[in-house]
Amino acid sequence: MSLATTGHPNVRIVTLLVSVFALGSMRAASFAQEVVLHSDAVASSGGQSFKNVVRDKDGKLYCVSILAAEEDKRELIVQASEDGGKTWARRPFIFNDEASGLTPPQTTTNMCAVAIDDRGVLHVTWGCYSYPSSYHQFYRNWDPATGTASDIFDISAWTGATAGNRTAAMDIAVDQDNTIWLVAHAPTS
Repeated sequence: MSLATTGHPNVRIVTLLVSVFALGSMRAASFAQEVVLHSDAVASSGGQSFKNVVRDKDGKLYCVSILAAEEDKRELIVQASEDGGKTWARRPFIFNDEASGLTPPQTTTNMCAVAIDDRGVLHVTWGCYSYPSSYHQFYRNWDPATGTASDIFDISAWTGATAGNRTAAMDIAVDQDNTIWLVAHAPTS
């Protein structure tokens, strides 16, 4: 395992059917009714279990997921809920673009994870992973309050990982100092 800085302030990299359920406790009787956010052909956060719902300090929930509403197009979208998850509304922002998994010819986005800092900024990492030899990972942040977003950061290029370096590594967290921690695709993956 290695730790590296990216040149971006407070970003550290560690190399190594969308539905929301409100859980009051682990008793089966306490499960709330399922709320379906979207149900297209992909409708997920990807093939792994990553964190895809976060809550800001005011209690607003954000869900980041992959939407495949059109053939050969996988938008990395965000939806928000201001009523504890009872209703959701899509926000007018897409994290990925043509160069980072939105459309072919490269592998389209197929997994994602989100974290939130104490200012309410969403930090998202996503992967375009396809066996046997097409693996790319990206990062971007977006502030729902201001609508401002960072540029898309190609994590795989920065770490020196080639498309042939196979991996399923991907996760993101923000610590108490607002340092962003990424589990990332690396040359030794």
